Amino acid sequence: MVRKPSILCVFILSGVIPAIASQDQSQKPAWKHDKAALGFKQRIDNGGFEQGLVGWKVENVRLVVDPLSARGGTRCVVGQVQRSKTGAKLLKKIWLRSDKVYRLELWVKADNHSRLTIWRRSGADRVVLANWQNVPSRWRRYRVHFTVDVDGPSTLQIIAPSSFWAPTGRMWVDDVSLYEMPRWGEQHELSTGGGFNDFPSLAAAGPDTSWAAWVAFKNGRDSIQVARLRVAQKQVHILGRWGIVNPSTAKVLGPTLVSDGTSHWLIYSSEQDKNWDLHAVVLDEKRGPQKALRITDHPGVDVYPAGVIDADTLWIAWESNRDQGLRQIYLTAVRRGVVGRPIRLSTPGTNNHQPAMVSNQTGDVRVAWHSFRKNNMDLYSCVVTDGIAESERRMTHAAGIDRGVRLASIDRQVWMAWEHVTYNGYKLGKAAVKRVQIARIDPIGLMAPYGLEQTVLGQNAESPDLCQDVKGGFWVSARVPRDKNSGWDVFLWRVAGSGWSGPKVLSTRKGMNRRSELVISSDSVLVAYQADDLPGRWLSVEQSRKKGSSGVLLSRLNPKNGGLGNPRLEPYEMPEDSFDAAGIRLSKGEDRTGWSVSYEGRKLNLYFGDLHEHSDFSVCERTRDETPDQSYQMMRDLLRVDFGGLTDHGKCFNPYLWHYLGKLTRANHDAGRFLTFLAQEWTSSNETRSKQYPFGYYGHRNLIFEDAAFPNWYNAAEGQDPRSHRKILERDGAEYVLIPHQLADTGNVPMDWSFHDESHEPVAEIYQMRGSYECKGCLQEARLAGPRGYFIQDAWEKGIVIGVIASPDHEGGAGKAAVYAPELSRRAILDAIRNRSTYATTGAKIFLDVRVNGMFMGQVKDHVSIAPIEVEVHVDCPRRIKRVDVLRNNRTIFTARGAKNRMRFRYLDDEVSEGRVFYYVRVVQRDGEMAWSSPVWLHRFKPKSN
Repeated sequence: MVRKPSILCVFILSGVIPAIASQDQSQKPAWKHDKAALGFKQRIDNGGFEQGLVGWKVENVRLVVDPLSARGGTRCVVGQVQRSKTGAKLLKKIWLRSDKVYRLELWVKADNHSRLTIWRRSGADRVVLANWQNVPSRWRRYRVHFTVDVDGPSTLQIIAPSSFWAPTGRMWVDDVSLYEMPRWGEQHELSTGGGFNDFPSLAAAGPDTSWAAWVAFKNGRDSIQVARLRVAQKQVHILGRWGIVNPSTAKVLGPTLVSDGTSHWLIYSSEQDKNWDLHAVVLDEKRGPQKALRITDHPGVDVYPAGVIDADTLWIAWESNRDQGLRQIYLTAVRRGVVGRPIRLSTPGTNNHQPAMVSNQTGDVRVAWHSFRKNNMDLYSCVVTDGIAESERRMTHAAGIDRGVRLASIDRQVWMAWEHVTYNGYKLGKAAVKRVQIARIDPIGLMAPYGLEQTVLGQNAESPDLCQDVKGGFWVSARVPRDKNSGWDVFLWRVAGSGWSGPKVLSTRKGMNRRSELVISSDSVLVAYQADDLPGRWLSVEQSRKKGSSGVLLSRLNPKNGGLGNPRLEPYEMPEDSFDAAGIRLSKGEDRTGWSVSYEGRKLNLYFGDLHEHSDFSVCERTRDETPDQSYQMMRDLLRVDFGGLTDHGKCFNPYLWHYLGKLTRANHDAGRFLTFLAQEWTSSNETRSKQYPFGYYGHRNLIFEDAAFPNWYNAAEGQDPRSHRKILERDGAEYVLIPHQLADTGNVPMDWSFHDESHEPVAEIYQMRGSYECKGCLQEARLAGPRGYFIQDAWEKGIVIGVIASPDHEGGAGKAAVYAPELSRRAILDAIRNRSTYATTGAKIFLDVRVNGMFMGQVKDHVSIAPIEVEVHVDCPRRIKRVDVLRNNRTIFTARGAKNRMRFRYLDDEVSEGRVFYYVRVVQRDGEMAWSSPVWLHRFKPKSN
């Protein structure tokens, strides 16, 4: 008998079973359970180890004969590792075919939150298929899909556990299955010209022709590649290829194809002379792209165009910050080569993002987008009739984040597909659940296809697209995470009548979180998508220039076996997820602004920021972290910070990804309102441990560049120590600051203060999502904090002059950097950080002003008489104050108890002593939120007697 857990928490990539199994079995899911009916073939014998280890080779693995230990039957295996950088291995040799898709499933549990890694070896090539960290102590099923390029033998390697960058311990494995499935549809590589290819777009141009376009990056330059396609006799033929090469300095974003069967356009955003504007290109069926027409010439940022053709008019909608730095949705018309006057569709005074468009062939054009208002992010829509825009309409109101909308006209009715996202608490940098929602816009409200919530679309999918086929059913594509770290697969569903078919794994390689695009051509469904072979990390910058490629693929499918008829609909019900972040952000005072102080005759404004946030570029939490655009939207709209930078690991960049991050950094900058920094994390590892370095070496530092177009990034895996790294930065002419973080964290690498450089490391991260690194035993101490010697107080005790900030790392709302600067510019903010005119909070917008003998936070004065020292504190909190501590040389010398939100006092320290002394202030709210000021350093001495 196979025993099953009562609740199944699974990271699932197939729609056969939902990502989190429902406990309510009263309603049958709208898909098939029978693997044989879906064409699955089991390829592994003795996956439950009931025949012992027959057919397996093992290292550091032993058989367990115990029905209480096994998940099913009477036997399982357990691997054990007791040293770092080792693994227990299960090896299975098997013949694999290039025309099939494979799904490996296994059940695993561990006793110390170890790491599970799956490799495939073929000859000398070894490819990682999946990584899962923190395997729980209860049985959990893990799945991964993969393909092979050529037929032949492969060896599957299950490393259970792996102690590479993970804890040692024991791991149990049972019920291993390898399913072989027919590959769905034909596959063609469109991007055959080399380079790094990304962001495909697809548009049907006639009964059997289509256009494809994508961004190509080669030799340090952007171009847009265009191909004309024809489907004939169930084959895809490429009728022509062209490249749109911009000036050598130009950068491009968001290529979008638009066609009505007669007219064909490509629209895109291009950065030239530090300005982002829109361009449109007519596509001639024989001659290809014609001369580009400039659509906008405003000095603001114009990005993310969407378009439709209605009669003789090309309509273009886009996102622009030309309205006082706020992101608005604008619309213009292009008729006979003449660009009309832009009109604003969204409500003034709000931020709005990434529009989608559709025409229902009745003279109406609909535009939809997402916007954070009323403490919630929802979809908004506007209908434009004969050039006149109606008032916008709020389309969704579910608690959480609705974003990334796509529109389609199906039987002259408008359908929407979008992401609905929720978070655990205030972890706004890391999504808990992403669901694809689908609805038809009816006069009476939204109508949804029956059974959507029971598919993986409704439970663990993102980046959707949709279209209708000739039989009345419609198709939905989405990205589904393969595992926690490696990337996403493209899944495809079809819904007709009352049933869903699929999903099918369409991609043969994993990809990034990019939307796949669908069109109907002839009797085929065409899907364009990005796929890559990017590794989890590169060992050097030079290696990243040579290894790791990305292509644009096209798949063709024939829906001949699909059901007939329009899908069965039911009233759309908004997801009932909790969105605690809405209340938490109010308690943290995120909407508080306008604090300033005077110092030495200058007005200094208080700016809050986030200088440590990872996006899905970083392999450590890739499929849970947000995209760069989404991260910037969270900073701008929910956290309401004034500045921010994404600090993905240097080991995860290659030339294209660094180039792309620079483009997004500049495209998300709103002058005077939201400042962006190009940044990365220089991440030393724990590869070498010794008596001197029991937890590894050097520590982690965030590298913040002043130049948002700086060409270089740096990989700590190359082995430089911090001094060598700073010399390289100096050689390259970088203007920067380095910010140490995770100061005493033994789960990663703690800070080695012997490498500190005051001129380039002016501040350190005292707090982040892991907790506080103020001192051993401090309030909110980080869970994996080590012994004394690594904390910020230890650095001060060593005589190191360094200020403090805070930032989240992976979780959005946990920690803020507070900076006093005369203006919101990159130079002004970095100069203020270099002057240590900073303080840190746990996330709440606590206003704090600390002066010591009139000197501002972070200042150093070497000659102060032995006379009493005056500490002046002014604090204004979003919630009630519990206490404010004044500390001298890491010891509390005065505590002011609070009862209200504001406090102002002076404390006179008349203790007579000589030598170096420093003061700082700690604020504690009653709800546990905290703030720490940067110290003021003094050198006290007794005046000489006459």
